[in-house]
Parts: sequence; structure tokens; C-alpha cells
Amino acid sequence: MEIIIIPVIAAALLLILGVSGITLLKLLYFSMLLILLLMTVFFIGCAILALTCKRGEAELSRFEKHDKFDTAVYISNGEEYRNIFPAENILRDKIYSPGVRKILLKSGRRPLAVDRHSLVIIISGLILSPLSFAITYVFLISGITV
Repeated sequence: MEIIIIPVIAAALLLILGVSGITLLKLLYFSMLLILLLMTVFFIGCAILALTCKRGEAELSRFEKHDKFDTAVYISNGEEYRNIFPAENILRDKIYSPGVRKILLKSGRRPLAVDRHSLVIIISGLILSPLSFAITYVFLISGITV
């Protein structure tokens, strides 16, 4: 809720101080560009993580409860690997079926797992984030003279 209220109050204060509405719209567009750029960097990092993982077999052990979401926990050779993305709630039975499956595993300080669902998320993010950035950039540049 605060994420909505704070920008609205800031925009109202800027309007009161005499900043034009066009300038606020440009600020909004630049904020969107920054967020999309950060999303692109995030998915590039996830892709690098997936590329550095080793392929292995693991079995879905359980779902670990966090504050706002659940995470799938896989077990392989007695070691637990947590999925890098939160678990889906809607299609959980179809996505996380029990049994041994081939997934990407990353050992280290925090053992991580990248399953097929995570790979779909990473690939989608690698395609859609830069595309959204480019579309927003072109829209911003074409309307910057207003």
C-alpha cells in the first residue's frame, strides 16, 4: 500500500510546488524505464545462474513456508536445494508432481535448484523485459518533444 501512497503524495507535492504535469509524466516514464532495465538485469543474472548450474536428479521434498510465499525444496544425495523462484499456487499439482526429475542444481553457500518452471520464467523474462524496455524507450523518445 505504501508503494502507491508515497508516489501519489510526492506527485501532489511536486504539483503544488509548480512542477508541470508533463515533467511528472516524463519522470514516470523514466521510472518505468529504470524498473524495466533492472528487471532485464535480474533475468540476465538468473540466466547466468542457470547456465552455471550442473544437471542432476532431485526429488520434490516439500514446500517451505516463507512470509508471503512458498518455495519448493528438492532433495538430491541427501542435500536440500531450494528453488530460486516462489512456488505457484494455482497449478501446483501439475507443475510440482512428485517423483525424481532432472533439474539444474547449484551447490555452494546456499544450494539452489532451477526446475523447468523456473527455466520458463527465466526465458520469458529474458524476452519480455528487454522488449518492454525497448517499446517504452521508443514511446518515450517519440513523445519527448511534447
